[in-house]
Amino acid sequence: METTTREFLRDQNEGGLQHVKSVTWGDETVSFTVAKALLHLATYETHHRGLMVGLLRQLGYKAPDVNMM
Repeated sequence: METTTREFLRDQNEGGLQHVKSVTWGDETVSFTVAKALLHLATYETHHRGLMVGLLRQLGYKAPDVNMM
């Protein structure tokens, strides 16, 4: 999975990042660029890592280092 993700990101160009995707949920259709979706993914990954660290600390555990670099 990581290899596929790295290859996808490596092969992106401005045209690919600005490509508009549309998704329909029920009666609503939402459109967004690939770039916006990738930014959303990165933002929420960071958010969820923070939530997990906070929950572990509240439970009295030492949280792992979740820095990506």
